[in-house]
Amino acid sequence: GGGGGESSSWCREERELRARLRPACQLLSARDFDDCFENLRRERALRAKVRELQRHRRNGIASSEESAEYEAARHKRERRRELRAGGAGIAAAAATATAAAAAATGVGATTNTAAAAKRPKDEAAAADFNNAMENLSGFDLLSEREKVLCGSLNLSPGRYLTVKTIIIKDYLQKRQGIPSKSRLPGYLDKVLKKRILSFLTESGWIARDTS
Repeated sequence: GGGGGESSSWCREERELRARLRPACQLLSARDFDDCFENLRRERALRAKVRELQRHRRNGIASSEESAEYEAARHKRERRRELRAGGAGIAAAAATATAAAAAATGVGATTNTAAAAKRPKDEAAAADFNNAMENLSGFDLLSEREKVLCGSLNLSPGRYLTVKTIIIKDYLQKRQGIPSKSRLPGYLDKVLKKRILSFLTESGWIARDTS
């Protein structure tokens, strides 16, 4: 998407790029210089597009329809975040007042403020995830706790459900004495795997001895 800020930043970059290319003007004709500049401009646009597609891929988006839905949800989420930032000052003042009251009474000041700080963060992550992902396939198959988990891991419903299915299938085969070594998806790094294994164990899907 292109806003006013984006076009003005490109105008600035265009001026800087022309300034950097000025020494080449002595070696190129005016037309060659314009061609060179246009090629560099096109390369920049393509790089931006590649970055956008890579972001979509990381979030498990595979089709142009999903991409359009994701971008629409992302813009909606950013607008909500801006509105929420306006209300953040009020929330911060309330948290300060609560902490001051707790300090005055000497009752659990540290615990209360730490819990209060953590809860909105988790809830905000889950809310952002729900807004961005509710149109993607698999979202309606997630429990509320799974939505919070996926929000904190920035993992799309489809990707999470794929990993969950593989881990549970491996676990059941292992219990039956069948050696199983399913290939986990490339996007699943050690940290993600550990978090998901821990969650599935706590939720009772698998027992604690799973590797």
